[in-house]
Amino acid sequence: MMLETVAAVPGMVGGMLLHLKSLRKFQHSGGWVKALLEEAENERMHLMTMAELVKPKWYERFLVLAVQGVFFNAFFVLYILSPKVAHRVVGYLEEEAIHSYTEYLKDIDSGAIENVPAPAIAIDYWRLPKDAKLKDVITVIRADEAHHRDVNHFASVSVLHHLCNDIFFFIKLCLFYQLIILNLFTVYLFLCFSFCHAILLNLWSQYTGSLFIWKTEHENCKI
Repeated sequence: MMLETVAAVPGMVGGMLLHLKSLRKFQHSGGWVKALLEEAENERMHLMTMAELVKPKWYERFLVLAVQGVFFNAFFVLYILSPKVAHRVVGYLEEEAIHSYTEYLKDIDSGAIENVPAPAIAIDYWRLPKDAKLKDVITVIRADEAHHRDVNHFASVSVLHHLCNDIFFFIKLCLFYQLIILNLFTVYLFLCFSFCHAILLNLWSQYTGSLFIWKTEHENCKI
């Protein structure tokens, strides 16, 4: 299941960047935007299916959040620097997924894992028979991974992408992120200043109130 949370990221990142490139240069993507986004959706459905079978616990969800945050940003930078290397890495990840699902099928055949009925979400998505079993689901998922492997290895040697033909795109992207960080830091400083200011005003009002009460009592004692 953890592998699927990672595998669903590259297609979205690649599709998003190629989509922006197409908009920026007024060029067609050759169908790659659609192909990569469909890959991301397919991987997401793998995760949804496995979640129905495994029922992840809260700490597993937290781990997924951490892994996704790190991998998304790392793959985003890698894809900008070298799309071909990024697709090659994804191809190897898909090969690992194929191996994992092959071992999963062996465990089902040996009886180590119970061949339970397929989840309804899997039956609807892959249009499986109503009496489909877990083995049928894993088989079609492995076929999907094999297709993704071939697509990404082909993309790594094709001539489709040179997102960084000019270094200015990467420089502008870095400046954009620096601007966001600077703005967030400015907002943080403003909030800290406002909080400290409110505390000081509260302390000052308490001090002046106490001083006024003391003066009043002192004058009453004189009278």
